[in-house]
Formats: sequence, structure tokens, C-alpha cells
Amino acid sequence: MAGEGTDRSAVQESAATPTSRPAVPAPSVEPPSLVESFPNVDWNEAADEPLHPLTTRELDVLRYLPTRLSNIDIGARLRISQNTVKTHLKDIYRKLRVSSRNEAVVVAVRLGLLHLAEDRSTGPDRTHN
Repeated sequence: MAGEGTDRSAVQESAATPTSRPAVPAPSVEPPSLVESFPNVDWNEAADEPLHPLTTRELDVLRYLPTRLSNIDIGARLRISQNTVKTHLKDIYRKLRVSSRNEAVVVAVRLGLLHLAEDRSTGPDRTHN
């Protein structure tokens, strides 16, 4: 039993060590533009039309894909659950005939659903009336 007490103190001591260091704030970095993120894409290449039109909510989710936010962060910004974001992504992929976020962004730009030169200051956070 005495050995167990020693082990616990060692665990407590090592667990406390990381919290005693001051936190270093992460630098604020602006995400790269679509052209920077996809340097080898021919943006003028034609894309097949979606199988079905995307819903308004699917378009809202689609607009966040170039930001590289997680499903949780997209959901928080749109005030929907992570599972709802996943469902919208699945439907977007099916309708656009793609299998990844990157492919969805490329096809969406080619279809005019997303724009290469979208103003970052008024990006997906802008309010719609």
C-alpha cells in the first residue's frame, strides 16, 4: 500500500507540471486563399451539374469548407449539431459526386457555388437578410 501512495504522488506531480507553464497564445494566421490551397487545380475546367440542387443549409455548410474549420466549429457558427453538419456534408458529397472536402470545394468553385476571390472580411460569417 505504501508503494501505491508514492506512485500517486509521482503521477500527481507529473500531471501538475504542464499546467505550471504559462500558456503561449497561438499566432493569428489568416487562412490561405483557394488558389494558394489548390495550386494545381484548373479552375476553368467544367464540372458536372449536381444530381439535385443543394439546399440553403447545405450551401451554408459548403461555404465553410474552404476555411478548414472542424465539423464542431462549423456547427457552432451555424448553430447546428456536429451530426447535422456531417449529414449535410454527406448530402453535399453525394449531390456533387465527390468524396472529400477538397473535391467539394473544387467542384463548387467550378459550378459557381463558391468564388475564388471571396472577400475574407465578409466571408461565411456575413449575415444574410
